[in-house]
Amino acid sequence: MQASIDNLKAGVSELTAMGATKEQVFTYNNIDGSDGTTKIVDGVIVMNIAGNGNLPNGVHESSHGFDIWKSGMLKDIAAFYSGEAKAYGRQFSFGGKSAMPHSEGGNINSLKDVTINWVIGIIDSNGDYMYPKQLLGNKYNKAYIKSLLFNTK
Repeated sequence: MQASIDNLKAGVSELTAMGATKEQVFTYNNIDGSDGTTKIVDGVIVMNIAGNGNLPNGVHESSHGFDIWKSGMLKDIAAFYSGEAKAYGRQFSFGGKSAMPHSEGGNINSLKDVTINWVIGIIDSNGDYMYPKQLLGNKYNKAYIKSLLFNTK
């Protein structure tokens, strides 16, 4: 529980810094659907909050907004997955287990359970691994990824 409290305090510090800066513009949009996004549009960091303003997703996308502000758009896969694990950790700390998507990477009972393998194992509405499918496109192979990450045959 203390790890989640500390995680939320770190998130509050990030939001405070985002609100105080005059050098960067941030905006939030409430969107339909279950997948939020964060990106830079014409120099503005835009955080699209899924579920028409679902608060745990807002905490998740805010984490990405801060990271993009401080480090720019992620350029490699390891940084991408680390950023997602951080954002899902914030989402868990804020909303608990019920705020988390389904993952074949294990159950979430505490903040330490939000690992990179857990993120990779998140299932989309088509039953695919959401992030590997997005990153790999036509090279995506669920069975191969599952065998590597979760030692299945």
